[in-house]
Amino acid sequence: MGSINRGTAESDPAYYAGYITSMALDGATFQRVGYQMVINGQNSGMGIFNLSGTDPKASWLTMGNPEGCEFYYTVARVMGSDEIISLAPSASGTHSFNVVRWTPGGAGKVVANLPNAHTPAVLGIHLGYIASHQAGPAFGAMVIEDHGTKHKWAVLTMDLATNTATVNELDPEFLTSGGSGLSGFGVAL
Repeated sequence: MGSINRGTAESDPAYYAGYITSMALDGATFQRVGYQMVINGQNSGMGIFNLSGTDPKASWLTMGNPEGCEFYYTVARVMGSDEIISLAPSASGTHSFNVVRWTPGGAGKVVANLPNAHTPAVLGIHLGYIASHQAGPAFGAMVIEDHGTKHKWAVLTMDLATNTATVNELDPEFLTSGGSGLSGFGVAL
């Protein structure tokens, strides 16, 4: 594999290199989608870390928000492709998720609107942690359905061939969004 020096400040593209969100097809390039300046939520984009050879490189690709959305919350690379599927909250007042398909450096395209799929929230503060996965013809994610004073975990499934998405509450309800953690999520082929 390899290693890369962290850098001394958030402005250095390698500063958060340890927080990778995906791996490129070449197996030696890794990416982190988010904000370069994490503390202040500034400069949305993708950190690119190439660990091949004897001189690892880090760079930052500044990216705008997909049309009508805030920035990406999840990253799931379509197997065998440079295409990425992400959840991005709507820029409208509901901040409900949209499913967006995109490639690094390209414009994102909203392929499904999810009217009641959100991030977990604690004391009214929305957290940015959602688990997602892509395998074969399917994309899946864990999201929160908002039912007024009650919030429930739900499973989003999407057929990549048709971009048809469904959201189904977990039943029996064994997790609520009031601080219950979720670690890991996968899609069985």
